[in-house]
Amino acid sequence: MLITPENGKWNNSVLNNPDYRHFYVTPGVYGGATTSHYDPIYKVITASGTAEDRRTISLHNGNDIHPASLSDGEVADVAFRLTGASYWTIDRMANLDRNTKWSLAMKLSSNHNIINRWHLRNHGYGVTLQSGSSYNTIQNSYINHATDSSRRSHDAIGLQASIDNKGTPSVGNKFINNDIRNATDGIQLTWNYTTSSNFEGTIIDSNRIWFDEDSYVNKEGVQDPNGEYTNAENLMDIKAGSTNADNPVVITNNIMWGLKTSHPVGQDNNQILSSGTAIVVHGSSRNIRFDSNVIFDVQTGINIGQDKNFGRGENIKLINNIFYNINKINPEDFDYMLAIANLSASNLLMEKNTIIKNFTSSSGSGNAIYSKAPSIIKNNLLIDTKNTNNATTSTVDGNWFYNASERFSNDTNSVKYVNSEDAKMKNFTFSYKVFTLAPASKVLPKVLTTTSSPHYNMAGSTISN
Repeated sequence: MLITPENGKWNNSVLNNPDYRHFYVTPGVYGGATTSHYDPIYKVITASGTAEDRRTISLHNGNDIHPASLSDGEVADVAFRLTGASYWTIDRMANLDRNTKWSLAMKLSSNHNIINRWHLRNHGYGVTLQSGSSYNTIQNSYINHATDSSRRSHDAIGLQASIDNKGTPSVGNKFINNDIRNATDGIQLTWNYTTSSNFEGTIIDSNRIWFDEDSYVNKEGVQDPNGEYTNAENLMDIKAGSTNADNPVVITNNIMWGLKTSHPVGQDNNQILSSGTAIVVHGSSRNIRFDSNVIFDVQTGINIGQDKNFGRGENIKLINNIFYNINKINPEDFDYMLAIANLSASNLLMEKNTIIKNFTSSSGSGNAIYSKAPSIIKNNLLIDTKNTNNATTSTVDGNWFYNASERFSNDTNSVKYVNSEDAKMKNFTFSYKVFTLAPASKVLPKVLTTTSSPHYNMAGSTISN
């Protein structure tokens, strides 16, 4: 079925008609701007395909270019949601400048759908998987800037999977290779906070999530490219994990940066003031593996939070991650500025992580690694760090320190060097805005272990360029 702005076929009756299975949408704007989730511009897809015969929606414009690399006049600008609709492949659609609270939602067990090469610009909520929607994939998409009004008035989340108030599991979803710029939370797993919340088999891999000058504000809350604050919360907000230790939530190969302390006036809906933590893992979260991620230029790296009566976190693994340039700017002088912190989770493993340039507050607090609960802390690499928590209830073994002013008192097998240059590290280079006509790159100096490093194969991460 060919859909054009002129023929009016972008409607519920056509999209859900069993006689049509493949929809080719020509460039144009389909519906106007709205902040209402139930506005008629949202087309509600309720029909399903099958594993053998998927239903499809794709851009029909004579090429196969990502919509983030096309002019506005060359894309299909649409608004729709899936409600109990499964086995769809939706490729190269866009939702531009609508500031919609719900830009694309999958509800009521919409399963096995693929959203590929989506371009979302100036949005409220981005893509949300709700009410038991499972085994969906969001990939190769550009979630490009939540408006400041969205970030102030409600959670303008880039990608989200949620658990409903009945505790319906949302499992097996994948967020892969997306650019997420200036959201309130870049990626969030959320809803009822309890240990029964189940996101097992969720994969969050190879996403680039960041804040930049378009989201920064000054002390009056006015947008300022050089401002010391961000009207935002986290780069990744994990409120629950997996109930199955054999099928954990896996968070790998993501690159995250640029989050500052949120502005003192906060968001207009009075959400909690954020200390600028890149990744928050709430206390009830269980069975999560963070592996080979890069986090830099943030106030705090990762915080495994207090349980807050929602259950205790456990079996969380932090392996092979890089934390660079943590807590460089801290206008509110939070004492709680850390690279890695565990406040309550049991059976937490911190192994072969690299922490470089962890700063402290003026009071002297702020730790490269802090553990209030028993943890295993081994074979980590710390360069130009100021403090480590004694972690006397933890197993601490074989960590390496270069130019570190304080070290674990109970690590009898630690290795210490006076000069950071002795670590013999090399640069890490990566690209972002990869789906646009103007891709960019960043270089993190001397954060990768080399074969000449004294700690090679013994400590620190093995991420490669």
